Amino acid sequence: MPRLASSFRLVGASLLVFVQIWIFWPSSFHPAEPVQPTLDSPPGPRTAEKRFSGFDPPEGATPDYSIDGVHYISVLKGVRQWQLTATDADFYSAQQWVHARSVKAELFNGEGPSIHLEGKNARYSLATRDLDIGGDVVARFPDGSTLRTELLEFRPALKRISVPLTYRVRGTGPQGSENRLRFEGFGLEGRIDSEVMELRDRAFIEVRTLDPKEPATQSWASRAVYRRKEGVMDLFSGSEPVRMEQGTLRSSASRMQVGLPRKGIDPSFEAQEEVRIEEWKDLKRSATPYRLSTSGRARFDPGTQQVVLTEYPQVYQDGDTMTGEVIRILRKEDQVEIDNPNAFTTGGSRE
Repeated sequence: MPRLASSFRLVGASLLVFVQIWIFWPSSFHPAEPVQPTLDSPPGPRTAEKRFSGFDPPEGATPDYSIDGVHYISVLKGVRQWQLTATDADFYSAQQWVHARSVKAELFNGEGPSIHLEGKNARYSLATRDLDIGGDVVARFPDGSTLRTELLEFRPALKRISVPLTYRVRGTGPQGSENRLRFEGFGLEGRIDSEVMELRDRAFIEVRTLDPKEPATQSWASRAVYRRKEGVMDLFSGSEPVRMEQGTLRSSASRMQVGLPRKGIDPSFEAQEEVRIEEWKDLKRSATPYRLSTSGRARFDPGTQQVVLTEYPQVYQDGDTMTGEVIRILRKEDQVEIDNPNAFTTGGSRE
């Protein structure tokens, strides 16, 4: 039986003059960085993953002309929306579309910092100024966060960036945590004037502590909302609960909030509603965990290996049932501390 104490802490050129500005010059480009290997995929139904195969000519048309070395700046009412450079581009005058290759783009956010994009192909509308980048797309955000996908769409009128639901998105964290935060999912929605992005389907996140010896902590969710400025990711359940695993610990809940790793800061997890935590003594994970905990809310710090249970917490271990106002599990010491214990029974059943 564990020791008990009293006191517990996660988006080439037109010869017509529109409002846009056209400038032409040859450019040199660097190839996009290779896409990182796929992370471990969560269980459950899979969204069909799609690979980008190129943009079809608008209405099956033949381009009116092509230009090498293109630089284009889209301006609306005196405000720059985005700019693009490309090795060459095809122009479809009647359809008012341009298709470009080997592209780099910059999405402007007023006086704020820009988002930089690279990709094999692009198309943009001379009528709406909508911009799509496709093929090995890399997006770099002001804070150093990076996204990789096959198709990214920018709608300047809405200031919206998005990835269709059939395309996988892979990302790494901001500067200072690149090696300690990786995530992926299918589909993405966000705005260039907001630091909030949503992974729309089958979200996965992997975080690491400052200690390289500690195993990574992985989480799976139906969808996730990444709030970059606040440094958190909110995970939401769908047909299955949100799930988190690290080494010999496994947890599930209706929702989780991940405090993301930053320079000098370890990640943290806060699980909410129908929280269940299972622990094993080794990675073989026998059919029955040696300790089972349930509560309405729980916080897990991978760095310190401490779990704090609140809102009607219960712990089942060695045939004993422990309850109290707050229960603190010190995993490194294999100790359980209880604030204001209100029940302790021997031979209790596990749920």
